[in-house]
Amino acid sequence: MARIKYIRDPPFIKQDDINAMRGINALELGSGNGFLSVCLMALAANQIPLREVVVTDLSDHLKLMKKTVDKNNHVYNTRTMFEPYKETDEHRDVEFGEGGIEEDLEVIIAEHKWGHFPSKGSEEDKHDDQLQTKKYDFIFGSDLAYRNSLHDILISSLLQFTHEHTLCLIGVSECSVATSMCKRKYYVN
Repeated sequence: MARIKYIRDPPFIKQDDINAMRGINALELGSGNGFLSVCLMALAANQIPLREVVVTDLSDHLKLMKKTVDKNNHVYNTRTMFEPYKETDEHRDVEFGEGGIEEDLEVIIAEHKWGHFPSKGSEEDKHDDQLQTKKYDFIFGSDLAYRNSLHDILISSLLQFTHEHTLCLIGVSECSVATSMCKRKYYVN
C-alpha cells in the first residue's frame, strides 16, 4: 500500500508536467492477480494522466488478472487482452469498461516472460509487438525478485522497456547487488 500512496501523491510529477502531458504509459511486471494495477488506476483517476496500463505476468496468471480487471471496469475505458501466442487461435479480445474516469484509459493484459523478447519478424513478435516495442514512463511491481535467479531476467526486461526518464518502483523480498544496481540506474530525484 505504500507504493499506492506514493503513486497517489507522486513527488516525481510536477503540476506543470501533468498539465503538459498527453498521458503516462505504465507497465506492471509480475502482476499475479492484477490488484496493484487496479489500485493504481483507481487512485490515479483524475489526478495522474494515465493513458495506458499494461498488466503482465506468465500465461497461467492471465485469467485471474482478467477477472480482477473486469470486476473493476469502472476505473478504465477499454480493456484488451492478448492471449499467449498459438498459431491457430485468435490472440486478442477487447472489452469496454464503464469509463467512469475523465481521460481515456486503456488496460492491456498480456503475458510477458522476463528477459524473453521474440525475434523481429517472427509470428510471436507480431502478437507481442504492442508490448515488445514500447517504452514506458512508469514501471512497477511488488514482491518480484524473491530468488536470485530472477534478477538478471528482471533487469533485462527493465532495460528493454525503459527510457531515460522512466520511473521504476519495484518491490523485492531481498536486497542484493542486482537489485541495488537496478535502483541506482532508474531512480531519479
